Amino acid sequence: MPRCRVANVMLPGEMDAVADGMTAGHRAARAAIKAHRPDLPVGFSVAIVDDLVAGDDPGVRDRKRSEVYARWLELARDDDFIGVQNYEQLTYDGVGVVPPPAGVPRNQMGSAVEPLSLAGAGPLRPHDDRPPGAGHRTRDGHPR
Repeated sequence: MPRCRVANVMLPGEMDAVADGMTAGHRAARAAIKAHRPDLPVGFSVAIVDDLVAGDDPGVRDRKRSEVYARWLELARDDDFIGVQNYEQLTYDGVGVVPPPAGVPRNQMGSAVEPLSLAGAGPLRPHDDRPPGAGHRTRDGHPR
């Protein structure tokens, strides 16, 4: 990048260049790590919104997923693991984003905060009685 910015900020016109740099950096780091420690699991973590569909038209949601996440999921194909962070929830109908219902906790951007997500720091989901981090494994079976 010709210039750096403070915090987690980039202008829309810089997004492709930043993503290209992050992709190249990840590939180079993965190759360097594997050259010295082929047994060491390599991957990355990505923050993904819990994208839901209201109604029967997933087109807007699916287009958003393709535009925002496809690059990173494709990059992870050659990795040993991918971590997924979830802080918020958005619902889409066939036209766009559907506002959260009244009374649902929201973040500063107006997105719903899933109480059981990392942002809500709530208890484990009812079907998961494992303590946090227990029993979770990477794609090739390594414990996390």
